Amino acid sequence: MKKILLSIIINSIIFVLMVLGLVMSFTGLKFDFSIGPKPTFASVMKFFTVESNIFMGIMALLFVINAILHLKANKEMNRILFIFKYIATVCVAITFLTVTLILTPIFYRENIFGLFYDANFLFHFVIPVLSIITFILFENRNDITIKITITGMIPFIIYTIFYLIASLTHMENGKVVDGYDWYGFLYNGIPIFILLSFVMILLTYLISFIIYYLNKKLYKSE
Repeated sequence: MKKILLSIIINSIIFVLMVLGLVMSFTGLKFDFSIGPKPTFASVMKFFTVESNIFMGIMALLFVINAILHLKANKEMNRILFIFKYIATVCVAITFLTVTLILTPIFYRENIFGLFYDANFLFHFVIPVLSIITFILFENRNDITIKITITGMIPFIIYTIFYLIASLTHMENGKVVDGYDWYGFLYNGIPIFILLSFVMILLTYLISFIIYYLNKKLYKSE
């Protein structure tokens, strides 16, 4: 019961932080209570970071509801919800690792905290870390097989296709129009993008497997 209660607490925090992050993103609100430029809906929602955190926040809320019903009404924890929670955890783990290991070294070498201010601090660090911790430590079950690891790749593959289409449909003189290659992955051309995408999909599966393995390992160690 202690693990379930801790899961409820952390997932509740994740949901609240997701909502706070969205409010800050759409209003330009900063932690010092100043207001920056107000972005458009599309300029916020095009990022995998935002989409993955919204997905995570929704799954966290549903997991809290399911866990409370489990404690109060003795209802079984929903297996399908667990799988979607797992997928969401993989998504925010990808966000955290991409920002930390790829985007920061490439674009923010002179300011390593450049992608961790205000709403991005929540979306790039706090929510992903809390999500990974709670799923691995407090949301273990034994009826999930290794086949689930494939599902962790699906959102990233879909997003990669969306990103490629958005970029290729906005090209002039052989180059992507400013604002449509928002991660800069097509800067060195389509072949490099395809190679990079292939590598990242493999890394996504590795992340998916590691999260599954640790969740399973802790279940067996109990």
